[in-house]
Amino acid sequence: MNANALPVEARETWSVTVLYEDTEVRERAMQMCDHLMRQFWSDIEFDFDWWRVGFLEDAILAHQAGSHMADADVLILAMHGAGELPATLTNCLEVGMAERGVRQRAFIALFDDELKRTPAVIRNDLYLRSLAQRHGMEYLTEAPAVLPGALPDSLDVFSERAEEHTSIMENILRQTPPSEMRL
Repeated sequence: MNANALPVEARETWSVTVLYEDTEVRERAMQMCDHLMRQFWSDIEFDFDWWRVGFLEDAILAHQAGSHMADADVLILAMHGAGELPATLTNCLEVGMAERGVRQRAFIALFDDELKRTPAVIRNDLYLRSLAQRHGMEYLTEAPAVLPGALPDSLDVFSERAEEHTSIMENILRQTPPSEMRL
């Protein structure tokens, strides 16, 4: 061994399981994966695993997909969102997430932009958000600037996040405070 050689810093490897509805939304999932790689390439190496939602109708494939979800650090789901989520998908998600237990990482749900305000997408979004929260996952619907467990390169990210208003925060800010109670 060369005494002058510097040690190579090992990068963290994150497992990413991608579930997609069809080839159209698979492209959106690929763009998200490309974003993750570009954004975090210096700190994290990614291992991607792809599953078409239709494949989950096969019990063996559904079991394999669930096992991959259980081990995943990041779960990406790309759907059109026009209707209810398929029962095979929700079952696979429930089983896979139950196997993984509670550990901090990310669940990224991608729906068609033009359908985001439809009742079906809102129901699907609420279900997926609840599922992620039950299992200690950060729930995202767009490309993250920071992944859970990874520290940002700059404090500006924290400042931007602090100034961001989520829908929950917007509802709180819009509420009229109750009148002061007299003793």
